[in-house]
Amino acid sequence: MLIALCLSALGCNPSQPPAAERSTSRAVPADPTVAANPAPQPTLPPPPGAASASAQPAREATLVLATIADNPQEGKDKDAEAAQLLPFLVQKLGAYGITHAKLVYCHNPAELAQWIKEGIVDIVDESPFASYIAHRLSGASEVILNRWKNYNEKFGGVLFTRADSPIKKLDDLKGKLIAFRGDTSTTQYFLQKVQLIKQGYKLVEVASPTAAKVGPNEIGYYFAWSSRDKVTEDVFDGLAAAGGNSDEFIEKLLGHYGTEQGGKSRHPRAGAPQIKLADLRVIARSPLVTRRVVTVRTSLDPKLKTAIKDLLLGLEASEEGRAILKSFGPAKKFTAVDEATAYAGIADQGELIESEVARFTKQ
Repeated sequence: MLIALCLSALGCNPSQPPAAERSTSRAVPADPTVAANPAPQPTLPPPPGAASASAQPAREATLVLATIADNPQEGKDKDAEAAQLLPFLVQKLGAYGITHAKLVYCHNPAELAQWIKEGIVDIVDESPFASYIAHRLSGASEVILNRWKNYNEKFGGVLFTRADSPIKKLDDLKGKLIAFRGDTSTTQYFLQKVQLIKQGYKLVEVASPTAAKVGPNEIGYYFAWSSRDKVTEDVFDGLAAAGGNSDEFIEKLLGHYGTEQGGKSRHPRAGAPQIKLADLRVIARSPLVTRRVVTVRTSLDPKLKTAIKDLLLGLEASEEGRAILKSFGPAKKFTAVDEATAYAGIADQGELIESEVARFTKQ
């Protein structure tokens, strides 16, 4: 039985296995690799078994977990997060024929949905917006868990400016630009967009902050396509009047680079002073949503589904499990969640979420 952790922000040559992946077997754990250049459009991997038997284990003996990574650094971060989880799954699932576990990256929810439908991936770990899009497009996944990433059961989005900015309310953003991280982000794009549109603001996407033309009654936005730190840095550099980020980044991680509190996935630019919470002014907050949704493909062996769910739910009960949780995110624990709860605040956004589903359907 194959389980591959499919995390892929980076392209896959149709004649080869996914370009960016991390795999673990009982014999020799592989080092993580990340492709040099992310592609803007997805390229699907070959069907299972396309590579030679000597190149990879049989599909039915490998477990595959998937997520989205839209830049090389994010892929490296997720490789590091999964380094302890992969061999643990192999060790504990041997009774189900699992001898390997693999992690690869998808570009976006459309690619992820295709891999789910084709049975290329087994487990998906994603934020609720991207997870919901992939769930809708695939029609072949089942919600099982919420991962409390960064110790949070839920999280939300915040819009912020510099503390010394003249912008103090949403109306002040008319004619100006907001920096978002990327178009698959829950808190650093979708929830921010929803709250602005629902309050009657007209949003206009622009290609870049330097080539933007925004009308006096419009609010422009662009994608930084980099780390969460880049959004904050763009605001401080004056490229954007405001930025969209998660509340946990602004209130828990910011200003604590290199510490447990700051997490492992911060990448502020070298040589610049660290931005602190006191340097920012939060001007709007979104409602909270599920922190991280874990799904499995519906065609997976039911006994294996149950074993995976039970293993993840039980991690917090042992010293070994708690060490794995600390490395995977870090995370506080996994808890059971149903589909309605997992996607609350996302699936119920009417035309706003349907337009996003339609956008990714065309990709």
